[in-house]
Amino acid sequence: MRAIGLDLPDKWGNTHAHDLPDRESLIHRTRALDRVLLWGHYIIPQWHISNYRVAYWDKFATPKIRPKYSLGLNSWWINPRLEASLDDRKRGLR
Repeated sequence: MRAIGLDLPDKWGNTHAHDLPDRESLIHRTRALDRVLLWGHYIIPQWHISNYRVAYWDKFATPKIRPKYSLGLNSWWINPRLEASLDDRKRGLR
């Protein structure tokens, strides 16, 4: 069997969740696979960037000092002046 680019022994059989008879079997199979992966010291790489990509209409204001480790969406507020002019600015995009 081949999983995550690894050749695992045939004894692993089919690991598709819909082929397992019950939740207990799924948990047992998942934990066993986890032990094999941990024993092999495999690393699953992730891709990270140092900035945020967010699309939003320009109607928000933000604090002058922003959070260091997050985007801080919960600190944004709607600027009434920007919100009032938003429809006109959208029409200008056409």
